[in-house]
Amino acid sequence: MGYEAYKITAKYQNLSMEDMTGALCHAGAVPVERFGGTVTMEMVNDYGVIELVLREENHVNLRFSPGGRVLLTVRFAKVNDVRISGSVIALLKELAATFDTVYIRDQETNSDIDLCDTAPLLQAVTYAKYNFEYNFPVCRHKVRCRDVFCLCGHDYPAAGTEILS
Repeated sequence: MGYEAYKITAKYQNLSMEDMTGALCHAGAVPVERFGGTVTMEMVNDYGVIELVLREENHVNLRFSPGGRVLLTVRFAKVNDVRISGSVIALLKELAATFDTVYIRDQETNSDIDLCDTAPLLQAVTYAKYNFEYNFPVCRHKVRCRDVFCLCGHDYPAAGTEILS
């Protein structure tokens, strides 16, 4: 996923992949794909589609790391409603209360997320949404990240490289 997806990464330790998958299923996520050590899940709510990608320790480049670690990447399309960030924060708070969290990081701004003060995250999501919609005007509805450029009628490799360069 590239320019169309807003990404948040969280690393958890001292748990297994089955523990995390079970917790996400309990929260309402549906498994979509399993490839090697990667599990992709989706959560659909009123504001959009949240895609969850789980990777195990042996599939992530972690050196000298004790205990089982799972890397969770949360992504959602920037054209979705800004209020989807509230659903993401609620999910991350629920997981942080259950599992031992190493970090939660915003990949768009390259900064750590404080779950007690989420105003900077909401501001960053709003800015990213307006910036994306300025370059790629699309109609708003619930959409997966991979379907964004199909909706706006752009051929991504051609249109994306012009804007990103």
